[in-house]
Amino acid sequence: MKDIIRNKRIELGLGQGQLGQCLGISASAIGMYEQGRRMPTADDIPVLCKVLKITPNELFGWDKENTVSANNDVSKRIDTLEALVSELIEQISRK
Repeated sequence: MKDIIRNKRIELGLGQGQLGQCLGISASAIGMYEQGRRMPTADDIPVLCKVLKITPNELFGWDKENTVSANNDVSKRIDTLEALVSELIEQISRK
């Protein structure tokens, strides 16, 4: 996230103070975001994304391919758990 904030800010020709002003925070807070010493608050993320002209997924470094892949992995694990639970229920009901 830190590099994304810095790179997009520079790409848009904004100083840390200007970006901070948009968010109602100090230039030093933006500097801390860019150094990875601090994270934007949940309230600041939508404004930050709007000012930097990026989506929250882009801000967090998530891309569609990785998100879809993670969702598929979760779905597979859920299917496995459901099968195990069904098997256990069947074993219990036989007793």
